[in-house]
Amino acid sequence: MVSDMSEDGNINLHLELIKSLFRCSDHTFPAIYYAMFERHQKDKFYYKCLKLFKELERKFEEVFEGDAILLFPTQPEAPLHYLMTIPKFENLGYTGVFNALGYPSTQVPAGFSNGLPIGIQVISRQFQDHLTIAAGLELDKVFGGWSSPCPISV
Repeated sequence: MVSDMSEDGNINLHLELIKSLFRCSDHTFPAIYYAMFERHQKDKFYYKCLKLFKELERKFEEVFEGDAILLFPTQPEAPLHYLMTIPKFENLGYTGVFNALGYPSTQVPAGFSNGLPIGIQVISRQFQDHLTIAAGLELDKVFGGWSSPCPISV
């Protein structure tokens, strides 16, 4: 019940605190106090994450001066076998961080590893999609473009 009070934010905890002084609240004083503390802690965590996000954004802006691009693997290892459904959390950062920062990314097929496709992502600063697409087209020529991992019959 305390987690319900602190998470959804629909309960006015300050009003509940006043009501508890007159024994009119449906919640106990310790529960209200704990919910207020928990809500405050979540706000602190949010602002800490926001500060780290802005710092990361600033550092990447220093890297992306002019027409700079970055080349990264799409994932740090070959893709999962098709019967495996749970990806490794740490592998999501290779694409997720640039998505969160709003940087354009063009994925370029780069061949196969054990029959599974691998790729390179081309990243640039915000609103420079044309750079990632142009670099992607050149890399596509180097790696031979997309090819099917298996025969296709129509």
